[in-house]
Amino acid sequence: MVRPESRFLLDTAFIVERAHKMFSGTALLTTEANDHSFTFGFARDFLRLRNRLGIRVGVLVFASEVHSQTTDQNLEGVVSFLEELAIPTSTTVRTLV
Repeated sequence: MVRPESRFLLDTAFIVERAHKMFSGTALLTTEANDHSFTFGFARDFLRLRNRLGIRVGVLVFASEVHSQTTDQNLEGVVSFLEELAIPTSTTVRTLV
């Protein structure tokens, strides 16, 4: 059973900013000429936060300011990754990206 204290609505701006500063352009995870380093950094920080806070149910929100913090290509990679994992994202993400 999911308790109210284990449900979260997360604004992803701080995760995006941190991942961009640490991983953009590092080319640590490249496959078929696509750099997935930013996606890795975002997933790593999100999963650490999920574990630390005990998040069981949540929605990730990508507000418009994240577009000024990283590239649209990085955001598209993250949204695609989250969709593959069936992690809900706000519907505005899909229209902005």
